[in-house]
Amino acid sequence: MLFSNKNVVLLLPAILINFMLCSVSLGNHQGNTTNMQYGPLQVVTSIKPLALIAKAALGVSANVVYLQPVNKPSHSFNLSLSDIDRLDQADLIILVGDDFEPNIIKVAQKIASHKTLKLLDVVRKAGSKHPLLDDQQFRVDPHMWLNPTHANSLAHAIQDSVGFATQDIISQADIKKLVKELKSVSQHGFISHHDVLGHFTEAFQLSTGNSIRDGAGNQKGVKSQYKLRKDMSKGQAYCVFVEPQYADKDAAVMAKALNLPIVILDPLGAAQPLSKSGYRQFIDTLVMQFKACFV
Repeated sequence: MLFSNKNVVLLLPAILINFMLCSVSLGNHQGNTTNMQYGPLQVVTSIKPLALIAKAALGVSANVVYLQPVNKPSHSFNLSLSDIDRLDQADLIILVGDDFEPNIIKVAQKIASHKTLKLLDVVRKAGSKHPLLDDQQFRVDPHMWLNPTHANSLAHAIQDSVGFATQDIISQADIKKLVKELKSVSQHGFISHHDVLGHFTEAFQLSTGNSIRDGAGNQKGVKSQYKLRKDMSKGQAYCVFVEPQYADKDAAVMAKALNLPIVILDPLGAAQPLSKSGYRQFIDTLVMQFKACFV
């Protein structure tokens, strides 16, 4: 016989104490997360850049998915039944906000408003008063993830919402290093396919450049197109940036007319894997792509 009755009696208090400690530990763990059960948090974002930020903020503690394919415009994206089910089952939903992803916001507000974070709300709460957040034509420049300061603010909000200690996903030292790296091209002109780089140029103290289309990807008027060609014909631009998901001919026509090279720029991080260091790698790649315009 392995244990005597006396030994069993002596072991019972220790077993009960261990059980109570485990219960307290589990209760604290559940209290520090949002609907987190025994596995990783289930996080759903509208677009890939937000998924990069969420994964960098939570690491292995979360499974992160994004709904919208990188080659699909946000304003025309429609949710499938499986997408709606993902939103319903998610522990946390992360959106850009306002009019950027109207079809997703409409559903999220109905079924999951209590577990939804919006990047725009986070940035405004952090105190940003920049005009990029109050543009009347598109209401906001939605590409806020291209500014690492805004990305850190969202990361902190994500971490705080699930009871994690807040920490940057890209350090201030890294940001300063990249600003210094871009200083030699900070005043150089460029043309982008659409008005996507405002937050990026603000963050890294760069020239704002020009764009063929507006922030929503809509074609600009004839007068704007004529003025752009006239201004750029004076040699103020070094290249035309084109995003990999766009195959529009207008960028190629503009580049040919001005005798400028076309350079690929990926502000959605289409090729960037989701990982703990994914956002930092995404910004590093974007800086490298931007510099390629001026080689």
